[in-house]
Formats: sequence, C-alpha cells, structure tokens
Amino acid sequence: MDESQIYEKLITILKRHTKYPDLLINATWEAHIVNDLRVSSIRLVDVFLECEEEYGIIINDDEIDGLRTIREVVKAIKMKISNK
Repeated sequence: MDESQIYEKLITILKRHTKYPDLLINATWEAHIVNDLRVSSIRLVDVFLECEEEYGIIINDDEIDGLRTIREVVKAIKMKISNK
C-alpha cells in the first residue's frame, strides 16, 4: 500500500471524527491534525484506534505523542505495515 492510499483512508477516518469535515477538503500533508483540522485530542484517540483496526497495527502511546501532521501519521502507518 502506498502513501497516497494511506492518506486517502486517513482523510476518510478523520472525517468521521471531526466536527469540521470541510477543513479536510483541502488538507495538505503538512496539516496539523489538532490545530489545523480541529480534531479534538479525545477524538484523536478514536482516529488512532480506527487506524490500528483498519491496518492491523499497533501504535503505542509514545509514538502517538509524536504524530502531529497528516504526513507523520501516514509515514508511521506505512512503516508499521511494512514491518508486519
């Protein structure tokens, strides 16, 4: 699975967990998930849980703390998938 496919799926997941899905229409790879896309930290937990379920991976809390942008999340997912 390439990064663009992961990006598209992540956007779909994020849409389900934000009050402002219109912000995702033009979301860039550098968009900060909390600050730019206004996904609350509580909903962000749900985003990561859904990503884990979708891709059959585990993202530990220390890793989550360092993931701020769409690019960082996509790269982390891709790395986890590659290491399966």
